[in-house]
Amino acid sequence: MAAILVASLATSPASARFTTPQSHDSWIVTLAPGANAASRAPALAHASGGAVGLVYRHALNGFQFKGSAAAADALRHNPAVRGVYPDYAVTLSETLPYGVQRINAYGPSAPGGAYQAGYRGATARIAIIDTGIDLDHPDLAAHIDAASGKNCVDPTLPPNDGHGHGTHVAGSAAAPLNGVGVVGVAPDATLVPVKVFDDAGNSSESLILCGLEQVIGLNTDSDPANDIDVVSMSFGEARAWGDCLNDPLHEAICRASSTGMVLVGGAGNSSTDAGSFVPAAFPEVISVSALADFDGQPGGLAGCGLVPDLGWFECDDTFAFFSNFGPSVDVIAPGVSIYSTWKDGGYNTISGTSMATPHVSGVAALMKAVNHSLTGAQVLGILNQTGECPNGASADADSVPGCAGQGQRTDDPDGIAEPLLNALRAAQVADGWVPPPPGPPAAPVLAANAGDAQVGLSWIAPADGGSPITGYTVYRGTSTGTASDLVTVGPALSYVDNAVTNGTTYYYQVAATNAYGTGPRSTEASATPMAPTPTPSPTPTPAPTPPPWDVAPQGDWVGSFGVDGYALLAWNSSSDLAVLPTATLTLDQGSRYRWSSGTTSLRALESPDQTTRRAAQWLQNTSLKLHLTFTSAYSGTLHLYAIDWDGTSRREIVYVDDGTSVQSINLNTSFHDGAWLSFPINVASGGTVTIRADRTAAQATLSGIFLGGGS
Repeated sequence: MAAILVASLATSPASARFTTPQSHDSWIVTLAPGANAASRAPALAHASGGAVGLVYRHALNGFQFKGSAAAADALRHNPAVRGVYPDYAVTLSETLPYGVQRINAYGPSAPGGAYQAGYRGATARIAIIDTGIDLDHPDLAAHIDAASGKNCVDPTLPPNDGHGHGTHVAGSAAAPLNGVGVVGVAPDATLVPVKVFDDAGNSSESLILCGLEQVIGLNTDSDPANDIDVVSMSFGEARAWGDCLNDPLHEAICRASSTGMVLVGGAGNSSTDAGSFVPAAFPEVISVSALADFDGQPGGLAGCGLVPDLGWFECDDTFAFFSNFGPSVDVIAPGVSIYSTWKDGGYNTISGTSMATPHVSGVAALMKAVNHSLTGAQVLGILNQTGECPNGASADADSVPGCAGQGQRTDDPDGIAEPLLNALRAAQVADGWVPPPPGPPAAPVLAANAGDAQVGLSWIAPADGGSPITGYTVYRGTSTGTASDLVTVGPALSYVDNAVTNGTTYYYQVAATNAYGTGPRSTEASATPMAPTPTPSPTPTPAPTPPPWDVAPQGDWVGSFGVDGYALLAWNSSSDLAVLPTATLTLDQGSRYRWSSGTTSLRALESPDQTTRRAAQWLQNTSLKLHLTFTSAYSGTLHLYAIDWDGTSRREIVYVDDGTSVQSINLNTSFHDGAWLSFPINVASGGTVTIRADRTAAQATLSGIFLGGGS
């Protein structure tokens, strides 16, 4: 059977290449510690003139923001926002599958390969983050767990592949040996389809983050049976990148790696240094270059010929001309003229590091199937120990893992010979691999964000050392290198330090603890808390004795306030419910926002007939401005109602100018339960009363305006 499968390689069709432009109206937003993405994202996006796309909880604390560059820049200045990053376009690594025989996953003759030795990937689960998988493909369907997968392009649909790329990758990784079609590297493994590319081959980082969100969620829920062992990523983009806390995609990759899954990525097909091609270039990902192999055997005996899908001549056992290279690449695998499954139940032959990648994913699955405790770093270490070097010897033939000093591959531009996979030897070593003795955890990755009289800390959980992490110790100092024990927290991944002074720079570290002790401290992170500078009043003349503000009677205004007129702000989302017989209301700076769902909260303003309550507000990032123009003289009390719907962090100063004096009230404590502000005013016919709310923390907001009544 294996010989028939190998022979079919020569007669399969070719494929196309796909690219997609960078998106200029989509952004990735990460939030500061303590800000809940699910609850904060709608208001944050609306206030900046945009909309919320995808929301992330596992991959990172943040969301996809859809809006203009100006709107993204406005959002970037919100104190609840840690960072705003372009939603870079991502392209398929343009070519596909490979040489199961060449990497000794299946040997057609004695003594055979990994399959004949019993290493077939049973119990291992491979997530294919790609264009989906042909869910009905007769060569794959029996081994697909569609229920654990996701369609990020259209969540209402199953993750089916209308393009072909993902199905091709899936077949190379794990097509079963079932008497039809092709056989993959780990034929007994389970495939989990995660669709992040549409059927034209287009995607973006926000969709890739959605895919990582899905697999991280599987590995962190309460069901170990749905855990992912290997993630295969045959895609990427060339760009500058940051560490685990200042690059959203890298942060998600770090979080995925920390759950124990092995991450594999194609190095790219641009014949250039792979160091800028992400996610493969990230240290947490095994980066794969492509080898041309036309006979499943070493030695270059198959000669040279035209590769139909490339329109280019390649020679057997040479470094593929299109493959990226450089020190960030970890291993090499067959990636030229790879025959595998395709959409609509078909088969196809294509080339690229996309095709090399699932070979590595399949070998990683063979290893994880016999030793689920292996980390990504340990899998890579074994691949570097057991792989084949250009001289045909094992990478550890000289007792030093890797191929340094063991020959060069023809056409490899960098002179760095990555080991070629040997599935049998890798599985054998993994099967007998003895984990290191358990010990303390590794060092976390720490970030510090300054606020007003506080510093928010967040970190990514490190490798646990073989025992669950029980807590974290936070260290603080006032100069570099002086951080000392501050507080011990539980397993939470964040902490807010409120015992700080504005204007002082603080230096922090954090270390994790398990049953074997406390691990090394993180790299130092610093922050300088500062009080925000409010927008100055043109002529702020606070009243000698500012009227107090009160939280009672919350939103119940009928019969207490508004006997001379009222305005319930944003009551109908884009318009207000206003009855002002002697005045007209104008919004000068700010926007309206109303939560779509109803509310029974007593804090919410009620309708005049007391049958409905709605959570609505006018708001602005820095200064909310409005005015009342009176058609007749008025002397009475102006009441304003303000509420911090999003939590307890908002603070603001409210100014009222009736033309004779400027009065102000400072909301310098939480008004989460609602606050009534009362100002005596006296204005002539045709006169104007201006109202301004200057934020001192978060955003400025008002929900109701009432004339008369009360005291």
